[in-house]
Amino acid sequence: MNQINDLLNVLWSQLDSANHGFIYGKDLPILIEKTLLAIDDKDKIDPDKISLLKKFAKDQAYVKIVKVALDDTLLKLVGKRYDGIVGNSKIVHMPASITKNSTSIPLSQKTDPDEIKQLKKEIIEKENIIKSKEKEMTKLQESISHYKKKYNGLVEEFKYYKQTIEKKEVTGQQQPKNALKNEDQSSSKRNFDLRNEFFIEEFKRQIDEQTKIINKLKTQIESSPSLRTQRWNKRPQYTSSLRQNIPIFISRQYIWFLIIISLLGLVSSIYFKFKSNYNQINDVVDGESSWIHTNPLTNSIRWLVSVQNTNTNEDDSDYISMSEQDIDAYNQIFARGANII
Repeated sequence: MNQINDLLNVLWSQLDSANHGFIYGKDLPILIEKTLLAIDDKDKIDPDKISLLKKFAKDQAYVKIVKVALDDTLLKLVGKRYDGIVGNSKIVHMPASITKNSTSIPLSQKTDPDEIKQLKKEIIEKENIIKSKEKEMTKLQESISHYKKKYNGLVEEFKYYKQTIEKKEVTGQQQPKNALKNEDQSSSKRNFDLRNEFFIEEFKRQIDEQTKIINKLKTQIESSPSLRTQRWNKRPQYTSSLRQNIPIFISRQYIWFLIIISLLGLVSSIYFKFKSNYNQINDVVDGESSWIHTNPLTNSIRWLVSVQNTNTNEDDSDYISMSEQDIDAYNQIFARGANII
């Protein structure tokens, strides 16, 4: 029994050179092969069990195996413990390097620090690989759950088709055509829902992501002071544009005002000039030395106009007063008329 423990300790220290206290799953077939070489009995374990060990080393390459749990792992894979594999056979071939290391080099000797750094790097890399494998496992589990949902939907669809076929066989031709059309429409809708369930879920996920992005942008806009200043600077630009356009607006209105004032001045000047000329004409006409007073025809016309004006203005008076000149003009007109007749 002591030889078996010594053999295990020597082989274990060879595989666990950094003295971590564990070996990886990929090292387990190497441990068994070296043990079989030491006892010179390769046929002690069946080839099927050895292939099972190799498969375990491939699938669980970075699983940590402690020395205490070695027997349980071998029982699950090979069906024997480590001392059962060695059994009563003698240790025939012990490698010289192992014996030298076990006799001359104590186990408590410190290793090279560069070697420790290298081993730590390898451990970190292996742990990263394990994490990536775990992520892949979670993705596979999600895909499995998704395919399970699809499978359940297909099972329900199959049951539905089976029930409809049984109903058709029972009813036969008695079932009206409209009912068949309704069933076909409902089945097509069901197929449509089952086919597009995945796409609807994907669209929902994309919409949620977009809403999150929009909310982030809103928070950034509200929190950033530069965008606030841009927002407040828009109003002065608008007012400045109005101020710049005010002189143009005033100049246009001023031009129209000048045009209207000039037109009014022109009309008023024409009016007053015409009125002054008219007054001059009246003054000339009203003068006693005028030719209008000497001419009997014009004098009679002037008398008639004055009579009509006095009739319209003095409605209460029953008579018309005439001057001596008017009487002379009247007599001259009617005297000429009598002579002509």
